[in-house]
Amino acid sequence: MGEVLNNTDLATTNLQVQAVLVDGFGTPLVSGVTLASADYLAPGERAPFTVLFQDPPEGAIDVQVQLLRAESLVAVNANFVPLTVIDSEGGVSGPQYRVAGRLLNETDRAVGRIKVVAVLYNADAQVIGYREALLGEELVLAVGEEIDFSLLLISKGVEVPDSFRVLAWGSFEG
Repeated sequence: MGEVLNNTDLATTNLQVQAVLVDGFGTPLVSGVTLASADYLAPGERAPFTVLFQDPPEGAIDVQVQLLRAESLVAVNANFVPLTVIDSEGGVSGPQYRVAGRLLNETDRAVGRIKVVAVLYNADAQVIGYREALLGEELVLAVGEEIDFSLLLISKGVEVPDSFRVLAWGSFEG
């Protein structure tokens, strides 16, 4: 697990990441490709990703990660817009971690296909879990309207998350 950072001045989409397991000499052993969990990534924001290696080869001692693709939002994909996250809170809920809060549509149009990503971090600011959720196929958030959200997550390992972060976006209706 890890994150990609949008260090450009433009919002981006279609973030594709490659992770390569390497041996002690830096020789590539196996690789995997995935998309980051964000359809919309504002400048300065980060998006989590996971690459799972079912049977890592013997001798793999490190991982090298690179961003293969990131596209600037243009007229074709400019439908994605950020939503404001307010009053978010997180805490242990049984064997899981619960992140909840409200989303506010501060745009000038109704927004649908609303997605939320909650990311969990350990004390070293490493990603230890995340979850992406679509809040409902038919849900539309009018201008100025708010909606509650709540996600249950499971973190990697047994440590309790030290912090969390929430990303949210939707796409313009009509």
